[in-house]
Amino acid sequence: MKKQKSVRDFYRESFSFVKESKKYIFIVLTIFLLFLIIGYFSRLTPEMDVLIKERLKEIAMLFEGLNLPQTIWMIFSNNIYVSFLSLFLGVLFGIFPIITSFSNGFIIGYVIQKAVAIDGIITIWKLFPHGIFELPAVIISMGIGLRLGSTLIFKIKKLRSECLKTLFVFLLIITPLLIIAAIIEGCLVFFIK
Repeated sequence: MKKQKSVRDFYRESFSFVKESKKYIFIVLTIFLLFLIIGYFSRLTPEMDVLIKERLKEIAMLFEGLNLPQTIWMIFSNNIYVSFLSLFLGVLFGIFPIITSFSNGFIIGYVIQKAVAIDGIITIWKLFPHGIFELPAVIISMGIGLRLGSTLIFKIKKLRSECLKTLFVFLLIITPLLIIAAIIEGCLVFFIK
């Protein structure tokens, strides 16, 4: 008779799957950091600058009038949505995680550049706390999404089992990290605004 798995077994297997995915996570992290640096040192056209600023204003306006739990929920739901898409749309040859990686890296680098220009280098330390949990969760999502895309191309017979392992990573590792990140970021956003 087959022994039933405990929650601990599922956690162990999920962490093992993340560890086995380290080369994909490293690829995504490298792309993210490269585009973060490019974004930081970029000088955009005035039109692009206005476009990004308008998009950031739209995002900031979403938080107006929200109480603390609503702010936390807004942040969490956005991050969980992006992470889920990065994971499971990665199966389409890994395209979505790659695009998400370089676009997020570029925008974060650009925002850091603007924030440093206004408030100085200390601004980076103000942004740091919520990134401790959010960035690893999103990078892991994109890396495993890239792995799923690779599985579709090179090991299609393993796709079903890889998708199941990915689901457990999403539920047991990524979701808790994003909950913690949303609470920290939500408190920062709520009390700073």
